[in-house]
Amino acid sequence: MLDGRKTNQYAFGGTAREVTIRHLTVQRFVAPPDEGVVNHDSADGWVIEHATIQYNSGAGLMAGARQRVRASCLRENGQYGMNAYKAKGKINGLVVEGNEIVGNNTDDWERRRKGCGCTGGVKFWAVDGADVRGNWVHDNRGAGLWADTNNNDFRIEGNLLEANDGAALIYETSYNAVIRKNTIRRNNWVEGRRYADRGDTFPFATVYVSESGGEPRVKARTDKIEIHRNVLEDNWSGITLWENADRFCNSPANTSSGDCTLLVKDTDRCARPAIAKAPLYADCRWKTQRVDIHDNRFVLDKSTVDCTVKCDRMAVLANYGTYPDWSPYQGERVARAITRKQHNRWHDNTYVGRGSSWPTTRAGCSTSGSGRAIRTGRTRAAPSARGTVVEMRTGPIPDTDRIPPKTVGAVWGLLVLNTLGSTGAKTIVPLPRSLIQMVTMGALVAAFTLALAVNLRLRVRPSAYVFLLTLLLVPSVISSADLGSGFGALFRCARLALFVGTLWLLSRWWDGGVTFVRHHIRMYFAVLGSVAVGLAVSPGAALPDLYGGRLVGALWPLTPPQIGQYAAVVIGLTVLLLLGRRTDKGSAAVVIVPSLVLLALTHTRTATLGLLVGLARPRSARSC
Repeated sequence: MLDGRKTNQYAFGGTAREVTIRHLTVQRFVAPPDEGVVNHDSADGWVIEHATIQYNSGAGLMAGARQRVRASCLRENGQYGMNAYKAKGKINGLVVEGNEIVGNNTDDWERRRKGCGCTGGVKFWAVDGADVRGNWVHDNRGAGLWADTNNNDFRIEGNLLEANDGAALIYETSYNAVIRKNTIRRNNWVEGRRYADRGDTFPFATVYVSESGGEPRVKARTDKIEIHRNVLEDNWSGITLWENADRFCNSPANTSSGDCTLLVKDTDRCARPAIAKAPLYADCRWKTQRVDIHDNRFVLDKSTVDCTVKCDRMAVLANYGTYPDWSPYQGERVARAITRKQHNRWHDNTYVGRGSSWPTTRAGCSTSGSGRAIRTGRTRAAPSARGTVVEMRTGPIPDTDRIPPKTVGAVWGLLVLNTLGSTGAKTIVPLPRSLIQMVTMGALVAAFTLALAVNLRLRVRPSAYVFLLTLLLVPSVISSADLGSGFGALFRCARLALFVGTLWLLSRWWDGGVTFVRHHIRMYFAVLGSVAVGLAVSPGAALPDLYGGRLVGALWPLTPPQIGQYAAVVIGLTVLLLLGRRTDKGSAAVVIVPSLVLLALTHTRTATLGLLVGLARPRSARSC
């Protein structure tokens, strides 16, 4: 391990080539912004394998030409996991393969430097030739992968891009790429919602292609941007193709100041009057052109994303050109070009949605980037778009392997109700034990029935946990078969079988998401709500002397340890959702604060200790 102790800036620097770093942990260095800790000077030919680069300021590492980064962990660095930037010379032949890139931009640089474009799991600048494959890029504060300014010849394939605050992938003012066979899920929830809440109508998407396209005159393995055979699931919106009419070489609106396109070496050439004529009229622009989007699968359940509007959009659009006053691209010229002349195609994709109609914006001609919407039908195209083809093929809604129906939430709630038990404190209104047992046991039967109804084909997923529960049935049946203790044991064995069977039926929708976590929190919070109501209605019954003044259920017979356990589970799961940026602070506070109060009133040391131990190292849940 190499530890900077929050004092040293750089771990490895210099211009030596062909350096190899393997099986080393590099942590707690304090590189300045935009600089890196490993390969600080972007030397060429470095190999970084099986390394852990974590908890540093700035970037975990920089990149040089022919650099190989494999099977490494780039975790919770202050700005980037990797900053592929070289001040002098070119970066080509870059390989980023089989890494976990998680939780970077802990210093939240976009908030500190508004609009800096200086964050991401990995940021690429002017890289000519890169293979980014087989990586797990997740939970970064900002974009997952961001290629910005004159990148070319990228292959981004076989990656899992998930749960990043911003877009999973941004390809900006760059050229020629193949983006294929990636799984892209649950991205852009934080930033997409933030823009929607402030009323911004721009279609911020999970895959964002901005002023980028295919260019046959720039040498690469492809002459277009091809986005195909990807699965995009439960993201905040899908794919947006955008071109800023005011952004071009030598324009004051070009945020990549000083850079020109790869077709024009001298920035000063892009000036009037020459820019108004061929070839500079075309060559001074980064154009969103020759983008081919096909054979992808788009899946969205709005209840999972927890949104009602602005999270199910895709777009091909540009703004109304206005600036600078000498720009030859003013008015609707660029908007007409991106939709009618630049050969962008959407075809043979599958769209599956619950609560979503997947609208697609075809043309945008206003400064806000709004446009006309094309809603998905069986097949719908833009008849006037000579160079743009948009074909929407909607997949069958009954294919819900990835979209749990709302009934699943009810099934989970019934399973929780079944576990509440039938004995405990005295309630305000006495409830016969037989009635309580009828409710809890009936809840189990109802849960199994509903689960079977939504999974008639008996599709299940492998689950070690449920498999172990299933194995428990074997000794239970054997010990109960002789009826030595009557039919009670056999009846309890049957209840266990019904419970396990219900879990197997629900396993069809266990996909690593947070849907069932939310169901669990909601149900337990409802139980805690009944406890709080009982406390408000009859404090004496809720805090009886029989239990030493500890909180009990006054409406439903719950003991202090039960209430403490439920409160601890609710608090712990909500904190993890907050740390994973799956909920906002306000919503979390609404759940956590009253649950903490109820936990304190139960005086349950075991539940409190379990909560503290479980949250002691929450980052371990997403460690490399």
